[in-house]
Amino acid sequence: MSTALKPVSATNLPKTLIGAAAYFANPDTCFRFLVSLRWKDGVTCPHCAANGVTCKDVTFHNGKRKLWRCTGCKKQFSVKVGTIFEASPLGLDK
Repeated sequence: MSTALKPVSATNLPKTLIGAAAYFANPDTCFRFLVSLRWKDGVTCPHCAANGVTCKDVTFHNGKRKLWRCTGCKKQFSVKVGTIFEASPLGLDK
């Protein structure tokens, strides 16, 4: 899977709380938004700052999520690593 994602445009973001709740109810939208905020110039490894990463969908008992694997240090990471969301068991759309 390619690490290139369609960026979230600031022009189509919701302007109200009700609009935001509806817009971010989709987990893929939340994921794309967080990726575009965190990595404006492409995904880099939070452990070693390498640019070479691969992305895959991984299915767990509680659902599917996207994980990257660094080609430099070989560590896996998600979009939540190193953020305030890292320890949260809740999905990004909650």
